[in-house]
Amino acid sequence: MVVVIIGVLAVAAAPSMRLTTYERHAYNDAGGIMQIFRSAHARAVAYSLPVVVTMSANGTTDRGTFLTYIANNPLGTGLVVTCKSPFVWAPAAGNANLTNVDSFNMNGLAGTAEVDANIQTTLNYYDAAGPHLGFTALGYMCFTPLGRSYVNVTGTGGSAVFDGALPNLYPLEALVTRGVGTGTGAGAINRSVLVLPDGSSRVFSHLW
Repeated sequence: MVVVIIGVLAVAAAPSMRLTTYERHAYNDAGGIMQIFRSAHARAVAYSLPVVVTMSANGTTDRGTFLTYIANNPLGTGLVVTCKSPFVWAPAAGNANLTNVDSFNMNGLAGTAEVDANIQTTLNYYDAAGPHLGFTALGYMCFTPLGRSYVNVTGTGGSAVFDGALPNLYPLEALVTRGVGTGTGAGAINRSVLVLPDGSSRVFSHLW
């Protein structure tokens, strides 16, 4: 009888435990994204070199991909201390002047929490021209050794070129959600990874 009772309780608790596991994975994914930006900002200041983070997200096609590249030092005959020309960031992949130092990829095969719980990232950038919500093409944030940041996303150019751009004054958001379109999203906690103009980042949890 005791074994039967324990079995019934275990079966009843299984869905709740599964959702708790999914929530933990969503929180950890948000934390991983936050750490990418924190580390990039810290590397730029510590190494006195510009560092760029490339980012993309597009529903289930791309649940969230973030790559960090640091400029090699020196470049040519001088030191690289700016995100702008003469340094060339694009293309990042295979660029001899860049070193890939960090990455965070939320895409995986069936059976991973991101797929089973349908955990996705939506990238949003809010500037004076209006919010660029859910941009899916590659976006770029470059950090300078002085702690400044420059942003280029879909709607503001969408390329790894920062010439003519002013230092960033607006927040970037990576919104991590769970259960989109699967019926498991009711009551799920959403996590907004906010990257502020000074390079600091934090996770903000909310129900809307």
